[in-house]
Amino acid sequence: MRRLVISNQWCAYLWIDIANHAVTIYDEVVLLTGQISELNTPLSKSVSVEFIPPYVRRSLLTRWVSWLRGFVSVVWRLRTQYRNYEVLLSTNPPLATWVPLFVPNKCSLYVMDLYPEALLMTGMVAKRNPAYWIWRKMNKAAYQRFARTWVITHGMKDALEKLQAPRIDVIPLWSANTTKPADTDIAENAFLVRHNLSGKFLVVYSGNLGKEHDIEVLIEVAKRLRRRESIQFLIIGQGWKYDEIQKEVKNSELGNVLMLPFQDAATFQLVLAAAGLGVVAQSERTASVCIPSKTMNLLASEIPILAIASLESELAKLIANHKCGITVCPEQPDAAADFIYRLANEPGLVGMYRRAAKEAARHFSADNAKRLIDGVYAANA
Repeated sequence: MRRLVISNQWCAYLWIDIANHAVTIYDEVVLLTGQISELNTPLSKSVSVEFIPPYVRRSLLTRWVSWLRGFVSVVWRLRTQYRNYEVLLSTNPPLATWVPLFVPNKCSLYVMDLYPEALLMTGMVAKRNPAYWIWRKMNKAAYQRFARTWVITHGMKDALEKLQAPRIDVIPLWSANTTKPADTDIAENAFLVRHNLSGKFLVVYSGNLGKEHDIEVLIEVAKRLRRRESIQFLIIGQGWKYDEIQKEVKNSELGNVLMLPFQDAATFQLVLAAAGLGVVAQSERTASVCIPSKTMNLLASEIPILAIASLESELAKLIANHKCGITVCPEQPDAAADFIYRLANEPGLVGMYRRAAKEAARHFSADNAKRLIDGVYAANA
């Protein structure tokens, strides 16, 4: 009898797909999580759910406290209730990489964020901080004990190999959308009608507006295109930079920029159905170890991509390989503006990029979740 525990402090669509595939080959699957966020696919009723302390991101202190509470809860349950279960861990909470040092279970790991490096990149810790070096030393010892480790990019794989982590494979992220959003007549698209955007070429950024996102460049692009009345910029999200960017939009009187908070799933599908171009922003500090997951959602929706990122980033390589858009570095707002202007005025060019995005999306489907679970099953056989 094969039994699996899956641990993720915040279980969203990626891990719902993983759990749903797991119940097709394991006799029992238990999900340890603090929160479940279903999108298009519900969690299978065959998955047993046990709640642990949730991830709380209100402040730096609440994050650390919730990470520590989540880690302790996972270790306690594996040592008491699930000693004979196989385990698949995520890097949420980040301290989960240490779990094999404290439990006897056969453990596998899917690394979606590289810690403590991610904290260093976002300025949450300094490189001279003793906690950083202790964390890396603990990771080095723990990685040796995993039956198998998976990462989402080749840059992550290179970083873990420097820690002498054995048995590493790459499985990219995938999309929450299994199909392109339903075509909606522009005149009937409720979102466009509500915001008086019908007939506009819509450039959409949706996501966090954090310190690591160079989204200010998009405002510079909007300034260059302010007289092109057919082009509209839509920024949806929240984060550190929201108020700062909103203030700049107001002060610069940019009527071609609309800022909104995160939208519900149904409304966002209308946004995707109307988008002419999707924007993905990434700082140079995370360029080698991360591809923002929104990239895969844009591809699945057959939306061309404008990436604001390092030209050497994993994201730039993906876009170049699949010819589904372009990448500009933050110092190239003119190039971004030229690209947007061309797309807005050349429907044939948009069609070409849409077809390329559709083809690229085949490589980033929920089949990757099945590959992961099949790998976990084989690694622990």
